Amino acid sequence: MNGFLYGNQYDNDVHRQQLQTAFPVLLDRNGVVGFSLENTSYNRDAVKAGTGRRTLGEFLDKESKCYTLEVSFFCYQDRDTGRNVPYTVDKYKELGRNLVAALTDYYGLESQTDSTVK
Repeated sequence: MNGFLYGNQYDNDVHRQQLQTAFPVLLDRNGVVGFSLENTSYNRDAVKAGTGRRTLGEFLDKESKCYTLEVSFFCYQDRDTGRNVPYTVDKYKELGRNLVAALTDYYGLESQTDSTVK
């Protein structure tokens, strides 16, 4: 249920780990519908060693951050009411728009409205 992120865990680099956690916290603070900071996790599990997130996290420079976004096919839990809300195509699109808005905030970019993006 809900959407959440998997991020890489950097045990020996506190600064890098703090940078890795900043974006998920921003998603949560922005109130992204369907996103769960509580379900977000950071790991170095051996079973995930071949994933793009883990591989890129090792090869890219230390300022790069890699995540896997997992989103339920079923529903998300409404933050205010606690009730389960089914995901629809429109809800997935809203989650995507909110993800881009959070990236815009994260990188300090100005939001540009494009009427072709729906």
